[in-house]
Amino acid sequence: MYIAGTKLLETYAVPPLLHNQALAISVTSYNACSITESMRRDAMSDVDLLPGLLGQSLDELLEASR
Repeated sequence: MYIAGTKLLETYAVPPLLHNQALAISVTSYNACSITESMRRDAMSDVDLLPGLLGQSLDELLEASR
């Protein structure tokens, strides 16, 4: 894919937080998979656990696909 004559190498989504929403996660894929999250730290007491749990879930999906 090209944009204005330049090859697109990667994309990064920035999910918006809607009214009364504490967490938004987006997944995009183009040459690589990108997982991006937006969150309100004041609304989530366990924000620091999210990256590890997300990684664990991805490992489980990979194992299940084999």
